[in-house]
Amino acid sequence: MQLFSRLGWRTRRVGRAQVAQRAARVIDKAMFDVGIDNFLNGTVLLDERLRPRFFSATALRQRPGVATVVLAQLEEARALQALACTFNVDAHDRKERSAALLNGVIREFHAQSPAFRALR
Repeated sequence: MQLFSRLGWRTRRVGRAQVAQRAARVIDKAMFDVGIDNFLNGTVLLDERLRPRFFSATALRQRPGVATVVLAQLEEARALQALACTFNVDAHDRKERSAALLNGVIREFHAQSPAFRALR
């Protein structure tokens, strides 16, 4: 490891803010790609390397060290679902509700993953 540090390579430390930013990008992209209804039937998973990932199906089993958030079970998802039922979707409302959903996902990451709790 000292050889790499002498060469100028640095190991990148991931923080909660970086995980939250990545989760926001994943949520926005997945919501745009599959639609709000299909998105809310999916799962956001925080893998061993602390990378949030979206899966369009509900996770069937839990793996140790990994946080699994079933979006349909979040309180914030109900508000986003109500927005999807209306055809008059304002960009501000969608952004506000997706930010609330992001907070719910981060809350679940914090509750389920000891590695995420250890981040600064």
